[in-house]
Amino acid sequence: MRIDNNDMTARLQEIGSPAHPELKVSDQQLSNSANQRLCAHCSSPLLSSKAKTVFCCRGCEFVYHSLQGLGLSSYYKMKNGEEIPCPRQDSSATRRYLYLDESQSRLKFMEELSPNLVKIRLYLSGIHCAACIWLLEKLPTVLNGVRSARVQFASGEIEVGFDPTVVKASEIAYTLNSLGYPPVPMNTVAVRKEDQRKQRQMMLRIGVAAFCASNIMMLSVSLFQGFFTGIEEPYSSLFRWLCAALALPVVAYSAFPFYKTAFASLITGSLHIDLPIAAAIIATYVSGLITTIRSEEYVYFDSVAILVLLLLVGRMLQARAVSQARASALSPWDLLPSTVKILVNGSLIEKPLQQLSIGDIVEVLPGERVPSDGIVIEGSSSVDSSFLTGESMPQELSTGSTILGGCINLESKLLVQTNKIGADSRIGNILKEIEKTQSERTPAEDRANKLSGYFVFGVFGLSAICYIVWSQIDPARAFDICVSFLIVTCPCALGLAIPAAVTVALGKAKKRGIFIRRSDAFEALTQTEHFYFDKTGTLTSSEIMVQQVSGEDNQLISMVHGLSSSAPLHPVAKALESYCNTKIDASSVAAKLNDIKHIPGRGVLATIQDNGHNSIVRLGSLRWLKEENIEPSQAQKELLNSWTSSGYSISALAL
Repeated sequence: MRIDNNDMTARLQEIGSPAHPELKVSDQQLSNSANQRLCAHCSSPLLSSKAKTVFCCRGCEFVYHSLQGLGLSSYYKMKNGEEIPCPRQDSSATRRYLYLDESQSRLKFMEELSPNLVKIRLYLSGIHCAACIWLLEKLPTVLNGVRSARVQFASGEIEVGFDPTVVKASEIAYTLNSLGYPPVPMNTVAVRKEDQRKQRQMMLRIGVAAFCASNIMMLSVSLFQGFFTGIEEPYSSLFRWLCAALALPVVAYSAFPFYKTAFASLITGSLHIDLPIAAAIIATYVSGLITTIRSEEYVYFDSVAILVLLLLVGRMLQARAVSQARASALSPWDLLPSTVKILVNGSLIEKPLQQLSIGDIVEVLPGERVPSDGIVIEGSSSVDSSFLTGESMPQELSTGSTILGGCINLESKLLVQTNKIGADSRIGNILKEIEKTQSERTPAEDRANKLSGYFVFGVFGLSAICYIVWSQIDPARAFDICVSFLIVTCPCALGLAIPAAVTVALGKAKKRGIFIRRSDAFEALTQTEHFYFDKTGTLTSSEIMVQQVSGEDNQLISMVHGLSSSAPLHPVAKALESYCNTKIDASSVAAKLNDIKHIPGRGVLATIQDNGHNSIVRLGSLRWLKEENIEPSQAQKELLNSWTSSGYSISALAL
């Protein structure tokens, strides 16, 4: 199914508009949704008790309609019951990605292969299963001008090739966003081109080595068989010279990186691990050439070709693993937003984060990360700053409060005036420390490099001793044994193991939310016997959980569920809602709450019918209830005091 781009954009806008008619689904699907009370898109529990409701939020409704309208409903058949991350409700309406159409973005984020073919790499959040990959790689069938779409599941990236004369980059990003996968352009065009150049060169060297080695092996088999069955000298000599000719590209071209490193180490007066390898390759080829000239039986051109091939393959695999680990160890796009909405002359303009300046006023919606340090000039809310402070409880903010970049806004819209950007901000300092850590060598690496120098020196000394000893025992085998010793004792693992292990460890730690500031941290941990923690937030779980409850019954649980579910981003509200879902089927006894209002930093209030009268119900902090002159009973005060002394954070329900 192919849809014209303009028709598709209009269709998506129509789907996302409030005026769009109610979803029409099959009776079976509606029945299943009603019985299980799960969202038809993301499979999360429904917040509403209305029988006709099949979505948990407007974001899921938008994505569901988008998939149906684009003919991609098979997505739901492939997801195998897995939960899908719930999209932000306002993401499709507010993100247009128009900055990607600017010439600066074209140079920074995209690679132009021809006037009619441009490639862009995007990092996508939400990729979690084969159904996601299938859906994303269907992009060329639903958007005219898109030539290809290839997803890399491990890194969460998609590479899209498109015709810029037919479709714009902003339209591609908007379409991906509307499908529930918010994209972030990866500013790595120059680095990627250099990596691709090096990778192509390495693959070419490996290809030459593989081609020559396979042909040398076939010729060598004939020579080896001739030792036992007999082979005429003209053919034997021809096969030897053919092997020598085929081994020459391997030795001269494929093995060149080893010579380059070895020569550089000699210039600098150090002994690199590639030095014995380079010496062994040259010595083996020269000895084979000499035996060929002398028409002797044994030549080792096959050995040198296979040696170079295996070394190159090993280096390529090691470099690729380290590159992937390094990319996962530092991922700025999940620490800061890729774009910001700047208030200019009363209008919001979306720009890349790199164009943010000191003094700009930016809008931060609930669920978004604050782009930089600044001052709140309008609005009040609470933010999750656990990444920066280690404290799991939200921090309350109001007009005039200082806010740090990297915090997550939880409750209501904020306008923030930036006063520190880039490396001057708190999050910038953290990223700078991470980058510094990845570029530094650890003490263990320094010791390994120093040890490898002594090791190489010892290898050359022992190989010389081998040659001298075997010259007295069997002079014909002395040179072969000397070269074999150089090859077998290659200290490649000694030089590569530590940097590879450190890089992989950095990536694994980052995935667990741990960022390493010092390069010697891993080495220090092996000798650490005692740990000292400076704050309780470091020791607690990242998720808040309900520990104790007093005075609960179905009606009160229903009230708590209704109020907490209206603030799905707040960590305390999520904990309360999760607890209510485990106690009762909250949707079956849902309280009739009206006029729900959020009081940032305080809690949630609503009106409810109580014995024929409208009453106000509040769910929030004790401080808020005290401000409203709501006092607990003496028994409740004693219980609250005991909880407070135990270090609990308390939320109270007041009717």
